[in-house]
Amino acid sequence: MQFIKAYSGENDFIIIDARKEKLPENLSKLILRLANRHKGIGADGVIIIEKSKTTDFKLRYFNPDATEYSVCGNGSLCVMLYENSPKIKFTTDAGVFKGGIKDNKAFVQLPKPKNIILDFYLTIGDKKEEVNFVDVGVPHTIYFVDNVEDIDVNKSGRPIRFHAYFRESGTNVNFVQIVKRNEIIVRTYERGIEGETDCGSGSCSACIVGWMKKKLDSNVKVTTRGGVLEVEIKKINDITLYGNPKIVYKGNFTES
Repeated sequence: MQFIKAYSGENDFIIIDARKEKLPENLSKLILRLANRHKGIGADGVIIIEKSKTTDFKLRYFNPDATEYSVCGNGSLCVMLYENSPKIKFTTDAGVFKGGIKDNKAFVQLPKPKNIILDFYLTIGDKKEEVNFVDVGVPHTIYFVDNVEDIDVNKSGRPIRFHAYFRESGTNVNFVQIVKRNEIIVRTYERGIEGETDCGSGSCSACIVGWMKKKLDSNVKVTTRGGVLEVEIKKINDITLYGNPKIVYKGNFTES
């Protein structure tokens, strides 16, 4: 089976083009094997490209533990680079989106955010923490801080990720430092991976919340530990993520 290894920021992905490759019946077993960093290729996620009757293709996104989720910003950017076309329309479980390559950058339009809740409190231990929530196909809790470098992302993110408020689905947690109105720094605790990653949809979510709270402009540079993303908000249902993904290598995988 052929695969592509790609990354955006420090979020890395294995891409399998199921338009060309036949997938096994036990897809979960394959994903667990591929994503394993010791016994497989290793990645933050696995993306399957499938045929679609209504768009150019369908994307399916899987965490390393083989759980499937609706949409992934950085992963979608990697697929845009792989397809290398100026205009692409693709289907996900969160809806139909547009993307492509523009001015040597990959871009994807994010879904219209839903379930937006600003300025509410969660009890964490013996403290009440003010947070915000937005769902852009995946749930994100936004926590504004003075300095993200002072945050132990895994220690602080885990209690929010598993908080009873979010029930079984849980949430991703984004710690956001506003540098100025058009620049932020984001660190993310990602569910499914259960640790810190660079998250494209989280970067968008942070910008959406900051924009709605009138703390951020409509064009924002987002610095993550793995690099820089850009988010453009023309209106609440017109949000675009820009990045510079890279294809690391292409190879073949044989099940043993």
